[in-house]
Amino acid sequence: MEKKLYFYQNFEEKMFCNTESYICAVDEKGRVLIPAKFRKDNEDLIEKGFYLKQSTDFPCLELFPSETWFEYMKILNGMGAFNKTVIAYKTKFLANVKQVTLDKTNRILISKDLLNVCSIGKEIKMVPLTDRYQIWDSEMYQQHLASLAEDDFTEITEKLDEMFRNNLKP
Repeated sequence: MEKKLYFYQNFEEKMFCNTESYICAVDEKGRVLIPAKFRKDNEDLIEKGFYLKQSTDFPCLELFPSETWFEYMKILNGMGAFNKTVIAYKTKFLANVKQVTLDKTNRILISKDLLNVCSIGKEIKMVPLTDRYQIWDSEMYQQHLASLAEDDFTEITEKLDEMFRNNLKP
């Protein structure tokens, strides 16, 4: 029997070490102080930097550890270079990507274009997704959560459970 390999199986050592959400202030220049607990739990990832991009699915940003980002780039590079669907996907996925590092005062800079495209104001919510963090405007995140009907969440959970059982069997 052929064993299926999924891209996320390679990310175990490159994932964020915690699953906590954080609320952070955004100053007038777009700088965000990264919380001490996040820094402590992810020291090895912080040294290597991050990639910040607009989400393809939601009005938020996504913060990837560099090593995770490079794994995604390997996957994208393995796709058809001349296939229009692949090119369209890469174009959207790679739109507005910025490499970011923490400055001497433990802040990252979110560029004005990324702040604007996701309508980020003076406060963000950092939400973990194991291999990356979503960065939302705090108010928009609350609206997003409120818009997810309980029935929709139950249906999504059932679909994910079915996918897991069907695809990850040995």
